[in-house]
Amino acid sequence: MIGVKGEAQDIRYWSDGPLTISDFTVVDEPEDTLAISFIWDRKKMEITRGKTRYVYYDYNNGFFKKNTMIGKSRVSECSIDSLQYLFDLSEYYVRKIREEVISEPWKTKKVVSRYSREFRTERDRSLKKNLSLSEDRFDITEIQLEKTLGINPSIGLFTQFPFGDMASLVRCFYGCTVGFGLSYNKLTLQPELSFGSGTYLGSYSNIRGANSASKVPMTCFRIYISYILTDFSNYRLAVIAGGGRSAYRFYENETFSVVGNVLSEGIRLDWKNRTSYILTFPVAREVVFCPYVMLISDQQWINSNKTISPSVSLTVGLSLDVHATRSK
Repeated sequence: MIGVKGEAQDIRYWSDGPLTISDFTVVDEPEDTLAISFIWDRKKMEITRGKTRYVYYDYNNGFFKKNTMIGKSRVSECSIDSLQYLFDLSEYYVRKIREEVISEPWKTKKVVSRYSREFRTERDRSLKKNLSLSEDRFDITEIQLEKTLGINPSIGLFTQFPFGDMASLVRCFYGCTVGFGLSYNKLTLQPELSFGSGTYLGSYSNIRGANSASKVPMTCFRIYISYILTDFSNYRLAVIAGGGRSAYRFYENETFSVVGNVLSEGIRLDWKNRTSYILTFPVAREVVFCPYVMLISDQQWINSNKTISPSVSLTVGLSLDVHATRSK
């Protein structure tokens, strides 16, 4: 059974050691009584190691002492050995359940049902076998998981420094950026929208009548692909490449815009401030809260592609990465 609850002192777990006669209630009648009912107890566990948190289901094999009886004529080393075999067999299947569903919790019902049938079949074959089971040394932190599909919302603040002709117009732009990525393993497809403004500096031959006191709003929409080069416990480094469109707007007696195509490349460094592995229903998932720094180099073709305006932007922000996971 899964999820059976009881007082801790009423349950005899496999981890408590080999069975002894004191684990059973000895009854006079009937003399040949031999009754034991195992439980497969599931408990939600949460542990933290450093900056990594694990939430998962752990499984324990045991039985209720008050429901376990042995007739006085069955009190022998042979009977205890037979019951120990059943207890070991039950423990064997509990470990198989835990191993199989630890990263795929939606399979729990199906897996438990299958191993319950196998346990009953094996139990009825013989009580004269011996199972050699080592101490249960299960450690959730040793589970090897790999990321599959995920989402990556992010928000940040950026500063953009233009060069070339645009640098004579505006010294720098500053503003906000928001993104929402879709990822698989180490690859991420990230649409990103940046919007901000800069202060106009002086005349620009290709722009009519811009006022030196005016603000210059800007918008840039990029779609880029990032690939994680290194991924350690505390940080990860990714390379970025993509493109999009940018627009700058100037005001005086009338409004006119400068629009261009953008080709981008850069790097991104994430600091894994907090990582959680939530291995519970409905899907096992990795949740990572990441402050990040991103450095992007842009090549912008503006004014009908007649002018190339390079720029460099620095973004500091926060992202929340949520990935489904599976065992390697």
